Amino acid sequence: MLGGDKSFTRGLQTSGEHFVPRTHIAQNLADRLERSTPGGLPNSLIVNSKMTEKPKVPKAMQEKFDAIVRLTDAFCAERLDETYRRLIVEAVAALSRKRPSPLVRGKENIWAAAVVHAVGMVNFLFDSSQTPHCRAPEIYEYFGTAASTSQNKSKEVRELLGMSQTAFKWMRPSLVADNPLVWMVQLNGLFVDARSLPLELQQEAHARGLIPYVPEPR
Repeated sequence: MLGGDKSFTRGLQTSGEHFVPRTHIAQNLADRLERSTPGGLPNSLIVNSKMTEKPKVPKAMQEKFDAIVRLTDAFCAERLDETYRRLIVEAVAALSRKRPSPLVRGKENIWAAAVVHAVGMVNFLFDSSQTPHCRAPEIYEYFGTAASTSQNKSKEVRELLGMSQTAFKWMRPSLVADNPLVWMVQLNGLFVDARSLPLELQQEAHARGLIPYVPEPR
């Protein structure tokens, strides 16, 4: 049986493009612990399949949301794909729902570039072995933004929305199964791959929002 909340938490997190070494896990555990208990991360992932065409946003933010999404939709149609488009739209919607929303400050093209860059970072968009892929400078050029501004805003987006390469809510479904980091949980002080646990523990991990789904038996 799983013990208290402290005995069953997501085990790893990332920082920017680089994974945090295991020696740093302990100091980050308190923050991860709060997010891994009921009421923390959503239980409904893989979320990508549940994203709607028109996410709910506050009426006061609708115009700003629409302006940014027009830009990101055009970029996705030209350079990316529908999966990326949905992830990016949901990210813009999530930022719109923040109180206060950071989108009220700054130009639409800067936020568009930042969200595309942020979602791209956690999905290895800049890796030429991935399909689709593009280089970060292509994003800045398309939206007419400076690299430093876009990168700073991208970092802000990732921090506000908890984006990382362990946050499966913001990952393409095709990457989830092959990413061992999203399956790591802490059980009795040890970090284990949840897919190796008994079915009832996998179901509990999924119910707590710690893993994206209960995998098929191997």
